[in-house]
Amino acid sequence: MRTLAALSLLALVTAGCQSHRYTENIYPSGTPTVADELFVLVPEGSRKSIIEARTERLRMQDAVAVAERDLKLERQRLEVAKVEAEQTATGMTAARRSLEVAEKSAEGRREADMDEAAAQIDRARARWHEARMNVAFHESRIAQLEDELELAKLRVDLADARVELDKAKAVAKLDRPEAENIAIGDFEANVEEHETRIAIAEIDAKAWEEKMELRREAIEASAARFEDVRSNTKD
Repeated sequence: MRTLAALSLLALVTAGCQSHRYTENIYPSGTPTVADELFVLVPEGSRKSIIEARTERLRMQDAVAVAERDLKLERQRLEVAKVEAEQTATGMTAARRSLEVAEKSAEGRREADMDEAAAQIDRARARWHEARMNVAFHESRIAQLEDELELAKLRVDLADARVELDKAKAVAKLDRPEAENIAIGDFEANVEEHETRIAIAEIDAKAWEEKMELRREAIEASAARFEDVRSNTKD
């Protein structure tokens, strides 16, 4: 009797292990997946939706690569903008020095020299403000692209979840004992969670569009001021 009881207990433990082995619903990452050794039993003719889901996943991964490239380029543009801003700051310093020199010029030409130096300062200040606005624009653009990259990665995660859901549905149709342990609801809940994350990220992305429009308006206003200063002063 003791031997029989021990064998029965071993059978129950083994069955439980097989259940987790094939459904893999309890996962360190919290993401339900279907074990490969069970999925290979799905007939080729029943894998159409899975193939389509995997193709979509590849498309989403390509979007991540594009987002990473755009972010890299924008960071390079920011570095250029910072250099230009430093140059305009140097121009401001030079213009102020020219005013100091003008103040010490000969009596007969001092007023004209000071007027020219003041005009140089106005032009330098306008360029400096414009350069600073340009740096702020690129910094905001980088923050926007970082969020867009995160959104692209979330879409890859969603595509992965949909692949697993389609695999789970295909496996659940198999006439095998292991297939009875597939919890479709777990996979559906996982897809819904990823859809929610994307919906929230898309709200943030929409907000960035409005923020960047404000930045563009500020750049245009700054450029207009510079044009006014340049038209009212002599280079």
